[in-house]
Amino acid sequence: MKNGIQESFWLRLTFGFRYLFENAGLTGLLILVSIINFLMSFTIIILVPYVLSFAKSTTLGFVQSISGAGMLLGSIIIGIAGTHNKKIPILFFSTILSGIGLLIMGLYPDAFLITAGLFITMFIGPIASSHAVEIWQKKVPFELQGRVASARMSIGWVLPPFAFLSAGYLADHVFIPMFNTPTEGLASMFVISGILLTISASLFLIYPPLKNVERDIPDALYVSNC
Repeated sequence: MKNGIQESFWLRLTFGFRYLFENAGLTGLLILVSIINFLMSFTIIILVPYVLSFAKSTTLGFVQSISGAGMLLGSIIIGIAGTHNKKIPILFFSTILSGIGLLIMGLYPDAFLITAGLFITMFIGPIASSHAVEIWQKKVPFELQGRVASARMSIGWVLPPFAFLSAGYLADHVFIPMFNTPTEGLASMFVISGILLTISASLFLIYPPLKNVERDIPDALYVSNC
């Protein structure tokens, strides 16, 4: 009896993960969102030392204020306009634009370029996130939402600390020594992250289950008790 209870508990605990990995389209979406979250966390932790390596703290404050304005503007727009019917194309182009934003930030240590690139990336964030969340909400049955959301959020929470730790280590032991100056070393990390994020958008094109997730997985039915 005890073994049966333990088995039942384990099955319930892992159900969300098993559900995700049994649906190829949702697995692809989870992988893509995880890549985005990792690279964004990887770069955001080195933003402060990057800007302060060539500019004053007032410049850093300006850069962070504009980036916050970009996120606010993106949130307002998605709040007013809502999500698009074709969510996967929006996610595809959002991923590319976010990658371009990171790439711009590392092209040259200039406050204007960094502000512009960060504004683009932060502006796109709420738009991309809203479309991804709506796919989860529409494709996962209502009674399974909690367990599936717990599974994907568990993965999402594991990645940022790993990104923070790896970014600091790579900056100190690889990129800064390689380029001899903190500014150039940190800039190269933004460039590489931007390229990787842009390339990851190809997952939409080369992995049909993700590309066609809106078509292949039927919308969940929500039954009202009213």
